Amino acid sequence: MVGAIAAYHKYGDRTELTDKSLKGTKEALETLLAYLGRSLADAVSPTVDRILANATKTPEGEIKEVRPDTITRELQGEAFFDDISSFVNSDIEEMLFYRNLVHARVKANQIVTTAMRSQGS
Repeated sequence: MVGAIAAYHKYGDRTELTDKSLKGTKEALETLLAYLGRSLADAVSPTVDRILANATKTPEGEIKEVRPDTITRELQGEAFFDDISSFVNSDIEEMLFYRNLVHARVKANQIVTTAMRSQGS
């Protein structure tokens, strides 16, 4: 019992702070992920437009069919690679920040888990 109390005093405050920090990083990760998703959608929009431009259309102009070979050709083409390259180059800092936050959350979870195990022993 004395060991558990000592462990709480040693790790308790840090565990609570880490827990609050994890909640903040979760919100930051969600915001970054939404931003990156929108940015990627914007980057590949020209590719989607090119695919749809080559689709079979009804006389009214509605899309009737998109051929799989058209999609494959576009996704293997230089223009698509340029679109993706542009996305990566323009948002590399955000992607790295996202990766670093994920890594920090994993480490923080490990610390909390270790501290909780210490409190239980």
